[in-house]
Amino acid sequence: MVELVDLVRALLRDPSSRLNAVLAGWEFPVSREWLALTDLFDMQLSSKSKRKPKPYPRPYDKSKTRIGGSKKVSRTPAEMRALLARPRVAKPQVH
Repeated sequence: MVELVDLVRALLRDPSSRLNAVLAGWEFPVSREWLALTDLFDMQLSSKSKRKPKPYPRPYDKSKTRIGGSKKVSRTPAEMRALLARPRVAKPQVH
């Protein structure tokens, strides 16, 4: 059983495994070398281009990995003031 847990941990750390790609929400698995080479490709292309080129597509979507999710919530300034004016509840301290 310990060997199985170690193997799954190794798969989760490896970006080229399908298990890691599925759990991370990526479109396809890639190696660490692929990630480094696409960054180098984008930097080289942007240094030689007069206009800002579109970066090479990555397997992960920026909106999926953004903190807070991809859904934007809009509130009026009055609603934000009311939210910030509410008293905060103190968390109980565990000793």
